[in-house]
Amino acid sequence: MRIGRIACLSFVLLVSSAPVPGAQSDIPSTEPSSASIRSVLPLPAVSIDVDSLKREVERVADMDGAELVGLDPERRTRVENSIYNLALLYRSTGEKEYARRAVLLFDRLAGLSPSRADSMRTAASPTPRVPERHGERGMPPQPRAAHASGLARRPWVSPLLPLAYDLVRPGGEFEILSHERGYDAAGRIEKDLLLRMATLRMDAEAGVGRYEPLSSAERDAVDVLAVARIGRVLGDPRCIHWAFDRARDLMGRFHYDATLPGEVPGSRSSLSHDLALAIRCLKGYSDPPGTDLPPRRFENYGDDDFRADFPLLDLLERNPWLDINLPTGLFPLGETYGPATDAMDPRIADIGTSIALLGGAGHAVLRSGTGPNFLQANVNFSRTGDPGRHSDSLSLALFAFGREMLSDIGAVRGPLGDWVRSAVAHNTAIVDGVGDGRGTGDEPGRVEWIVSRAGYLSAICVRGPPRSGVAGAEMRRIVVLVEAEPDRPYLLDVLTVHGGQRHDYVLHGSATNDMRAEADIPLCAAPSPVFQTPWDVESDVRQGFATTAYSVTFRDADRSDLGVRIHAVGGDATSVTLCQVPSPRRTDHGRDSSSAGGRRMPRLSFRREGAAPLDSVFVNVIEPFAEGPWVESVESVGVKADDAALAVRVRMGAASHLIVLALGDPPGRIETDDGLVCDGRLGFVAERGGRIVRAILVGGREIAQGEFRLSSECEAWTGRIVSARDEPVDGAARGVFETATHLPPFGVSESGWIVVKHDPKVSHVYPIHRIEEAEGGSRIVLREPHGLSVVDRIVTRETYYPQRAFQRLSDFRIDAVVAFEDEGDAR
Repeated sequence: MRIGRIACLSFVLLVSSAPVPGAQSDIPSTEPSSASIRSVLPLPAVSIDVDSLKREVERVADMDGAELVGLDPERRTRVENSIYNLALLYRSTGEKEYARRAVLLFDRLAGLSPSRADSMRTAASPTPRVPERHGERGMPPQPRAAHASGLARRPWVSPLLPLAYDLVRPGGEFEILSHERGYDAAGRIEKDLLLRMATLRMDAEAGVGRYEPLSSAERDAVDVLAVARIGRVLGDPRCIHWAFDRARDLMGRFHYDATLPGEVPGSRSSLSHDLALAIRCLKGYSDPPGTDLPPRRFENYGDDDFRADFPLLDLLERNPWLDINLPTGLFPLGETYGPATDAMDPRIADIGTSIALLGGAGHAVLRSGTGPNFLQANVNFSRTGDPGRHSDSLSLALFAFGREMLSDIGAVRGPLGDWVRSAVAHNTAIVDGVGDGRGTGDEPGRVEWIVSRAGYLSAICVRGPPRSGVAGAEMRRIVVLVEAEPDRPYLLDVLTVHGGQRHDYVLHGSATNDMRAEADIPLCAAPSPVFQTPWDVESDVRQGFATTAYSVTFRDADRSDLGVRIHAVGGDATSVTLCQVPSPRRTDHGRDSSSAGGRRMPRLSFRREGAAPLDSVFVNVIEPFAEGPWVESVESVGVKADDAALAVRVRMGAASHLIVLALGDPPGRIETDDGLVCDGRLGFVAERGGRIVRAILVGGREIAQGEFRLSSECEAWTGRIVSARDEPVDGAARGVFETATHLPPFGVSESGWIVVKHDPKVSHVYPIHRIEEAEGGSRIVLREPHGLSVVDRIVTRETYYPQRAFQRLSDFRIDAVVAFEDEGDAR
């Protein structure tokens, strides 16, 4: 169907050619029928070519009854869309012709015999027609069998047909058709089509009939939406109660941050949307007198009921996956489908400077700058053992200055699909060369500490297991984002690896634009690939060896002043390798990776080897640049510390930054060789002309150098959570914790986070909205739901996936964050 905007009868008609249920509509309203839900469910609206739409709906309207039997999904969708578009045309123009055609199509569907109706409503697999031979016709598509049991996969239930019926029902065309044919046309459509679809779907859930039990969350959400709409249109309480129960069940499959486990966002954004629409269908609903259906009786179900029964509704409607998308609209980890372009989406070019954290899904985003200076770093710490997931534990992706700098290649099909999902194709660490996704690694990753937007600095520390066959192998990544100037941000990337005998730190350049790689140390051609894998992907392999600081630069092939430079802080003996690997994302948008179209991308890897269990600390400053490199030098600063620690100095003109990190837990006292003392997790000092102009202390008591001293009353507030619930607060669903610990009042702040530890390897991290005094302690109000509950003041349970029960009360920690800034310093 051709989409466009045309003038027809002196107006531009707004309807939908490919309807998306629930979007906003400009369709004029008329008096609703008694069963109408138009006031609850807004209708979609896009500009269309009316003549093209008429031709399409006429073609489908002329189909005979036989063609409506055994419809494959594509043809069935065209019938549904045509009926819905006819209904929209009628409601927009008032022309009875459109209502008449929609009613005739409705009547044909409802007139199918029960056996044919069942066949039609079964999900069908479009079987290709064979050429006609000896006068035989090709066989039509047949319903797909699920397993050897012969049970059909699922009944068909449409979310569009109840809306279309609701639109054309008041027009009088059903009464005319009833008079012509001598039966109740509207009653037959309600009973034999809409209600029958809903009944088949509800019975299938209970295992009744010839349908197998259903388990696809994505399809289930569409079905719940359809049954909920049928229930509202027909006023059927059984449909409403079933949709409510099923929506509650589906909500339990989500993480507490409204993301689904083991899935990439592109395939699940519609699920969140459909489930939210299904819940909104219940607004204002009341059970008719005499209804006695468990588990509850509905009475004018409204917003407060939504937030009490479905705390994740606001998150579902917002679609939290969008919080971590690149400004090009692509998701940067695990799934990077889409055009090979870096065009900025103007709607999100000024997305802001903050941390977005999806703790359940295991993704975090650090941002700085706006517009052309926008930077985004994505860190993944998801459960690496989830089915279908990439081996991307603790992977890093970077977007800056309108370009992808360090890429997650994405999801592709074809011979390179397995390689793209392997650890060696991600920006992470490889232990003992095992990077093909096999071995251990089903333990979830976790956030250990986090700070956002404190004096031009954000940071996150995440821990998780690598995909490795080495028992006890573990990694931790600390990423610190510093905005030296609005157009000069950089990352300090610290990746620690434990276990095995060989560690590889891997970074890939852009998978979207051609880049060339160069190093400031000698590299020679290597005779063998870096990784011995089933995939022969490496070319132009060059290797060298380093014991001191060095740098590697990825430059845009078209602009030598645009790219990213990786400053490796020296110390340990390191093998350095540069090579080229395929860039399959640019081959038919990643759909066919058989040859990658000759497209290549640079890959950098650092290798360290030693006796098991080997411990490595890879320390790198990552400097994206748009007008040539600007960092003058990066150097390691010696430290004396109670536990593992490091210090890095970054120099740029008259300014220098010193970043001190404690690698132990709890952090200890650190003293650098040049006299800085830091008692905390992270210390940051910026100097200009020999004068301290900025300082930040995270999770510590003090940071001092010479006469300068920045201190905190305590390094962190700790305690135990005695009560946990999600409830409506300030017009939104928020999580609430109660503790016997007396905490200082805390107002709205972007940098406040609470770490809740359930056991040594399981923790959650939430942004704090405020802290209040409460009887016997304090009340901690979060920005979003937490999905936890405390049972009998003994057991802590997860309301959402994976719904674990911890046989103890959970401990919490809120790191103190203090900052100093000289008001006379421009930056």
